[in-house]
Amino acid sequence: MADQAQDFLKIIFWQIRDHLLAKEKREPNYEDLFSAARQLFEDETAEITNPMLEGSIEAVRLMSAYLYNRYPDEWGNRFATLADHSTDLTQSVVAQMLRANVQRKDLEKISELAKAVGHLDIFTLNHDLLVEEELASAKVKFSDGFGKTNGGMTEFSWDWNTAQAKVDLFKLHGSINWHIVREPKQDIACRIDNDFESCRNRKGKLIRTLTTTPLFLTGTIVKERAYGQALFGDLFRKFHDVLEQHRTLICCGYGWSDKGINTRLDQWLRNGRENRLVILHAQRGEPLEKKSFWINRWDAQHKAKKVVVIEKWLPQVKIDQLAKFITDPIVVPK
Repeated sequence: MADQAQDFLKIIFWQIRDHLLAKEKREPNYEDLFSAARQLFEDETAEITNPMLEGSIEAVRLMSAYLYNRYPDEWGNRFATLADHSTDLTQSVVAQMLRANVQRKDLEKISELAKAVGHLDIFTLNHDLLVEEELASAKVKFSDGFGKTNGGMTEFSWDWNTAQAKVDLFKLHGSINWHIVREPKQDIACRIDNDFESCRNRKGKLIRTLTTTPLFLTGTIVKERAYGQALFGDLFRKFHDVLEQHRTLICCGYGWSDKGINTRLDQWLRNGRENRLVILHAQRGEPLEKKSFWINRWDAQHKAKKVVVIEKWLPQVKIDQLAKFITDPIVVPK
């Protein structure tokens, strides 16, 4: 079935490629493929009906008929089932690649910042474990919202601002070691640091996760709908509350393409006269002011001194260079 799902994603790639090249001058990436497959599935199952997709859906349906006509049927609709499995395949591949191929590099400044200030709030959109590994390596204690130990898993318990933690870590898009554990009367969000398939609870019972894929968000459009739902809704509510406690937000490596995040940052900038963004951005490639989010905002915000740009990436910045901006800031690493 994986081969069929892969071929289905190739069909989607060629269906959406020309539009992305024309509008954004880029090739489709895995998030585009996930988003397109998810929208096909939602429309087919009437979860979210989108009349504007009719032509695209019919084109993909015709080109993929040889795949779904002999595919298992889990939704009363073989085409929808194939689209659903294609999103699972994408999610699984991303998780495997992040576990196997991502190495920690040039993140020492995060630990240095944490040690230099009284407390640091870190919001990241990454699914990998690099920030946690860096903090642990530097012996910087942090809390991540998961604090209730239950055998081999740690349950989400709003465990931030512990007395010992110098860093509160908020992973707004989830993580490759987060899962939903299904119990008879409830679903439990948990962090499983080892193999989830062999994880047992405190009673020694083998746990059962809701899906075989970790709990993290994918998709250029569809993931934003999750920002108000379940665990992610809780995280984004916390994002809002913590932002309101700070006047300075330090950003590094953020591409300014997540409209849900952008909307919240724009509102935060306007919520307080002293609120400002310090952006670490080495001027290579597309200038910041040319990015779609900034085109109609840059001049006004820059003139009002609400945006400060340091033309370096985090590894090249000295701590004292940031010190004048730091009053317990939030850092959004790449």
